Amino acid sequence: MDWKKLISQTVGQEQLGSLTDFVQDKTNSGNAPIDDFYNEVRIILSLSSPTMTSTDWHGSMNAIAIISSTENYFRCILGKMITLCPQSKKKAAENNINFGSVLWHPNDSIERGAFEHVSFSDSKKIIEMTRKYIGLELNKSDLVPILNEFNKVCELRHGIVHSARILAGKNALMLNLPSSNKEQFITIGFGQLQNIASICTTLVVSYNQNLFEVMAKRWATSWRDSTWTTEIENEHFKKIWNVFHSKVDKNNNTIPETGTWIKCKNLIKAEYQLF
Repeated sequence: MDWKKLISQTVGQEQLGSLTDFVQDKTNSGNAPIDDFYNEVRIILSLSSPTMTSTDWHGSMNAIAIISSTENYFRCILGKMITLCPQSKKKAAENNINFGSVLWHPNDSIERGAFEHVSFSDSKKIIEMTRKYIGLELNKSDLVPILNEFNKVCELRHGIVHSARILAGKNALMLNLPSSNKEQFITIGFGQLQNIASICTTLVVSYNQNLFEVMAKRWATSWRDSTWTTEIENEHFKKIWNVFHSKVDKNNNTIPETGTWIKCKNLIKAEYQLF
């Protein structure tokens, strides 16, 4: 008898096989980043049953998926700002990009490579990347409360991803949870998942609105020079509109005001006395 074979089953060598079976091409949706986020979260929540219990993995896995979609929103919107905003282009020029990203990404999405080394599951990184690439200080904005709430979600994510839903001491302290003589187990049922989705959605919507207002102001002021014509003005504003305007919200009648990109443009021009 071999004593080394008394503790578990024996296994052979395993390989993943063809790695191309694990990836596939994805066509750009053409949507605003906020709508891609909305659609992803809607699909994730549709897979979550109201009868889902907090002791199984479904809630935790879907929470990770929602956080991942939130991170992707920031990669998309910041990447689009690099190509859209002259100030952001200058800020991007001050930062490095991994050469591997240049080689891998197609030309129309190479700006995503600027954020491959960054995890956006941390409000500090959202603040840092917004400052470095947009020149905007979020830690002095009205986004601070929702960024703090998002941080709580990310502390829970850490325990799910790295330790099979067992909450680490560091994360527990960051969440101000009382200590216990037993291991603390992260439990996400349907109600908790809805809360997480609400926090992430509020962050994305608030950030989207904040950044749109910044871009509108720059369009009305610093982007302009002596070469600007009505055609250039319209072209640049329509690009801003298409990046930020939510067709999902429009179809759901949840946008407080109704109007086209032309009406919005003219309201901004009136505010900045450009007529």
